Amino acid sequence: MVGEAKIRTTGATLAAIGLNDAEIQSAHAAELARIRAEGLQPEEAVESCERNLIQELHTPFTFPSEIDNLRAYTPPPDPYGPEKRAAVLVGLVVDPETRDLAVWLTLRASTLRKHAGEVSLPGGRVDGTDLDLIATALREAQEEIGLDPDRVECVTCLPPFLSRFLLLVTPVVGIVPEDFVPSANPDEVAACFKVPLRAFLSKENYTFQDVTLPKVGVIRRHAFDWQDAQGSSYMIFGLTADILINAATTAYQQQPEFAAAAPDQPTYLSMIQRLDATGHFAPKM
Repeated sequence: MVGEAKIRTTGATLAAIGLNDAEIQSAHAAELARIRAEGLQPEEAVESCERNLIQELHTPFTFPSEIDNLRAYTPPPDPYGPEKRAAVLVGLVVDPETRDLAVWLTLRASTLRKHAGEVSLPGGRVDGTDLDLIATALREAQEEIGLDPDRVECVTCLPPFLSRFLLLVTPVVGIVPEDFVPSANPDEVAACFKVPLRAFLSKENYTFQDVTLPKVGVIRRHAFDWQDAQGSSYMIFGLTADILINAATTAYQQQPEFAAAAPDQPTYLSMIQRLDATGHFAPKM
């Protein structure tokens, strides 16, 4: 049989490289599927599968340039105090075939006191046990969707954003393994889903509304209507949309197809500095 010949020929070679039995069997299964699809003869199959498997094993995985752009980004100084701080995880997944980026999002449970039923990034307020903001984002992701912190490679932090509850929210960008399967905490999360990061630069399924906030001015609120492969629809808006527009702009080194700010809109930095000057983020006395 073609499969038996393949296993005899490549098994010893793959084991010599250092693969265990389970990894060898997985590699065999993938190659057998390709061989059957191409209709190769036994002799051709053995030679082809050994060549392809060895080449794949010796070809180092390289991240797409968008990840390099994120790695190269230098976060701004963070001179703010420890009060009213939070962090979220922008958990990116690299598709091994297309090399496109997607980001993990959650639908918050309808029973939560704040932001109930809204789409958000995994994250939350700083805890006294957190070493830093990265630790906050990773802890919250583990609590909400079962993501092991050891499986996340953090590559950078983006500038902080201000929530409507005047929390200073720092996005932590990390790479999540492609094989990660979320385990949602039902007390906090109703659903988990992925969205292509590039979608947050596109005018497709995009709307906005300019609103005037007291003592702030005009703010543009972005919204993206996303439908997954199962037909479920999610509205991604507010702070989460703002963060993802910024993450996509940094990763792809492109401006969005829409105007990200309303005319004369104050920057997040100016709003944060104004609050900081009042002692908003200073430790409580």
